[in-house]
Amino acid sequence: MRKILATSLILVLVVVCVGIVFSDSINFDVKVKAENTSADTQAFMQFEQDLMDMNSDLSMDTSDDNADNNTGIGNSYSVSDDGEEGNDFSLKRLIITGTIKNTYGAQKVASYDNLHILSYATEEETKIAYNKLSADKSLIVSVDRIVQAEEYAEKEYDYSGYDNWGAEAMDIGGYRQYLEDIKSDREVVVVVLDTGINTSHPMFEGRLLTDENGKIRGYSYYNSKYKYSYDNLAFDVDDPATTDINEGDSNKYSFEDDINHGTHVAGIIAGLTPSNIKILPIKISNTSGKSYSTTMIAAYLRVINIYSKQYEVVSTNLSF
Repeated sequence: MRKILATSLILVLVVVCVGIVFSDSINFDVKVKAENTSADTQAFMQFEQDLMDMNSDLSMDTSDDNADNNTGIGNSYSVSDDGEEGNDFSLKRLIITGTIKNTYGAQKVASYDNLHILSYATEEETKIAYNKLSADKSLIVSVDRIVQAEEYAEKEYDYSGYDNWGAEAMDIGGYRQYLEDIKSDREVVVVVLDTGINTSHPMFEGRLLTDENGKIRGYSYYNSKYKYSYDNLAFDVDDPATTDINEGDSNKYSFEDDINHGTHVAGIIAGLTPSNIKILPIKISNTSGKSYSTTMIAAYLRVINIYSKQYEVVSTNLSF
């Protein structure tokens, strides 16, 4: 990840650095060639598809029951009695960086450049493979895990009084005016890897990246189940009549935010940057805010291989 940040994306917006939070427990290091070609993009697309096929074999919990615990599917790690963190192999998947000579019985493999995702039939087989692969000091080996987005933005919050609750809480509204004074007409893009975005919120008017037809650009690894309107932000998840997306709804996007975390993060970026900064949301979480480490990797590589070739992407934000 450090090499990706160093070679692929130049972080020129100080404000968005506030939200760049990478888990120090996810150890992967993906080498990305500077001379990306269409063949590289095709290779990435195949890797992404293989990974999504792997995800379809798993059933990720959609409840919040385990969000605050150190056990269970909510967190893919365990803590021993002495406080030492250990690996949880329940996802039966390993992340490998380097040249692998043996997959040690992996049922499925997704590879891109020197990055490999290995999927196994049982936890015991995963643990055995982990130990054998870790013995090769030329490899970086880690266990896939589920991460949780905290629900910082309450659904019941009264949004009408201020267009950006994040900016208000940080009390740095003057910084936006400073940026407005020095902004250029050059359109640049900030990608937000999160729980999606509430596309109908007025704070994002003119701030979301659109195509030539005015359709909002974005991508989703887990489709949203909710429909939003500014008049009904405090939706009731137990009332499908008010939350289900209608197939004929012209405002339907697969990357709509289910729990408001991505909207909160993107709102801070929008509120503290001038209007030539456009936001491109990538929904990497399911409806309860959970995502796999491997999905984060795929999304980041999608930014490098696809969006950075189409737009001037200056930063990628990941807050988990």
